[in-house]
Amino acid sequence: MWLDTRNITLDQATCDATGFGIQPGQYLEINIGDTGCGIAQGNLEKIFDPFFTTKGQGKGTGLGLAAVYSIIQDHHKIRGQAPCA
Repeated sequence: MWLDTRNITLDQATCDATGFGIQPGQYLEINIGDTGCGIAQGNLEKIFDPFFTTKGQGKGTGLGLAAVYSIIQDHHKIRGQAPCA
């Protein structure tokens, strides 16, 4: 598993394409990855759904990506749409 961060500048076209209603400006990009085999195409639309998991019963709750998505949404609501200064 790896974690990488970098400062980025988002222009209006990029902000519009995200669908998150963010404004152009300076942001911190966070990238997380691993060496796993990836996500099956049929599961991509469900990966942020609470309790979605491909693991067997008792092997996982399926809350990981849903929790991350919720944290990011809540942070955006708390901080508003102003870019970092």
